[in-house]
Amino acid sequence: PESLDDEFEDDDLKEEPEENLAQIITDTQRIQSSLLENVYGQDNAINNFVSGYFQSRIKAISGKEVKKPSSVFLFAGPPGVGKTFVAKRFAYDIIGQELKEQIKAIQFNQNYSYEDLVRGYRPSGENNGFDLIEGPFYKLCEEAAENNNKKYFFIIDEINRGEISKIFGELFFSIDPGYRGAKGKVQTQYQNLIGD
Repeated sequence: PESLDDEFEDDDLKEEPEENLAQIITDTQRIQSSLLENVYGQDNAINNFVSGYFQSRIKAISGKEVKKPSSVFLFAGPPGVGKTFVAKRFAYDIIGQELKEQIKAIQFNQNYSYEDLVRGYRPSGENNGFDLIEGPFYKLCEEAAENNNKKYFFIIDEINRGEISKIFGELFFSIDPGYRGAKGKVQTQYQNLIGD
């Protein structure tokens, strides 16, 4: 966006809006400049993406949506145009440095399932049995919960190749704010086997 200042009115914001708004504008402009310098031929997509990021940050401080923002961005386009690169570059820019331990990137395929993404039973070499194995999304969420002062990113490549309902399962409940927290707790498919 050419002028981030004009997108929202000051009375849309909660108390101390100038400090929050100024920081958001500075961060957004820094991210936009970095992406435009590092990704070629995608100026329009980057500008739209940065505008969406800016709006989600403004909504978070306005109190109109969730108090602690977590954003979901979906990049679509033909292969080889830099979608994954932009996502990773954006994550590095938000974190402030290239910290790969705070960014997890995976790729969906036709056989990917909830058991791969979150947790599931997998054959074990010991006793010819099965072990409950935590997937990459579960591990990243656990780490983020232990370090809630850090920012974490989960990047899914080739999301269109996976069967979404098979992969996400009851994680769709997590998208709806009405199901978040203790009052919205849902029973998961393995909960009866492992407890809370």
